[in-house]
Amino acid sequence: MKVLWYSHVSMKPVVNGKSFYPGGNWISSLKELFVNDKDIELAIVYWGDSNLVFKDDDGIKYYQLNEKRAKLVNVYNGWMHKIGSKKQVQKLISPIKDFAPDVIHIFGTETMLGEITKHTHVPVVIHLQGIINPYLNAWFFPGFKKTSLLKSLNLSLLAKGRGLFHKYCCFKKMAQRELDIFKNCSNFIGRTNWDKSITKLYAPHANYYHCDEMIRNVFYKAKWEMPQNDKLVIATTINADIYKGLDLILKTAVLLKQNANFDFEWNIYGITPNSEYAKLIKNLVGINFYDNNVILKGVTLGEELMQGLLRSNFFVHASYIDNSPNSICEAQLIGLPVISTNVGGISSLIQDGIDGFLVPSNEPHMLAYKIIELTIAPTNLMRISSNAISTAHKRHDKSIIKNSLLSIYKEVSSKELRSNV
Repeated sequence: MKVLWYSHVSMKPVVNGKSFYPGGNWISSLKELFVNDKDIELAIVYWGDSNLVFKDDDGIKYYQLNEKRAKLVNVYNGWMHKIGSKKQVQKLISPIKDFAPDVIHIFGTETMLGEITKHTHVPVVIHLQGIINPYLNAWFFPGFKKTSLLKSLNLSLLAKGRGLFHKYCCFKKMAQRELDIFKNCSNFIGRTNWDKSITKLYAPHANYYHCDEMIRNVFYKAKWEMPQNDKLVIATTINADIYKGLDLILKTAVLLKQNANFDFEWNIYGITPNSEYAKLIKNLVGINFYDNNVILKGVTLGEELMQGLLRSNFFVHASYIDNSPNSICEAQLIGLPVISTNVGGISSLIQDGIDGFLVPSNEPHMLAYKIIELTIAPTNLMRISSNAISTAHKRHDKSIIKNSLLSIYKEVSSKELRSNV
């Protein structure tokens, strides 16, 4: 069977022993399941800075499509909040004609990749990741008003058509496009009760298949043990999206400083200290990061991040909305106890008090108390850690994920064949 993947993130092909990209991602890990697989011939399409067609050392074919545009075009697109073009869609279609796949597997409804469905008769299945419409509903954290977007503007970002204001405008357009993608696709892959419900809401006609996600390989090999730190170390991995709860972390850190009788350090992986996003959050909530022991570590690659997690006492996820964040899954896989807000699909990952802890969204007091409680009485943490490892290794079992995906490919292609008879 010939399968064509469409990814919105750059992959990690290796050609002549040299890696094109550092770091890797969960889709790269998933790809490795199909190396030397005699039943699947895999090709992958992704955006890059030039047009390339090549095979890596494992025989997987890549179509790198040129997304690079002139600076003035990018500025214009930013100002007009453009999120795609017909010309780009045509570029995306071209690999289908060349590769002639039996099934097309698209990762995510967030980008224009899902528009392919309207331009091909090849059966398509979309792998749900984040879902824009409910994310848009939770985009403004409490106390953040639309007028606050003006505070995010500076002359440099304004001139370039970039920044939070432009991101919000584009996000709204992405939400509209996503509704069209749901309408036009017949097959979706998800993994939580939440994304299944959203799919049935927006695409009641569609088939929904369950398949859990691969995690980056480095996290399958490590095991957390209670660290002997001279202070409590908390870890959080987030990106620079407004709904990811960086404000909640700052509010919680203030409460810990005021009420905890222990010293702590809260490391945030994924946010750069001098980023416009960090400055905006600091100004909006009026709380300084370093004065409250919150340290922005910047973007950290797999091995370094894993070592940071192993040195931590807890992992905290403070988002206002999420489906199944890989950051939680990575922490559970190594056994690092997780405290998370109970939003979106996270209750499908964590059983409260069994393999992690759930707290209400936008409740810094409850989050701070849970951290203090577990620090004072840590006797159950090793049980939680052991359960998390068991849960996560079953959920992210490589052979089960591969077999599930193969079964989905066969069913999607056979249903399409039956519908054409």
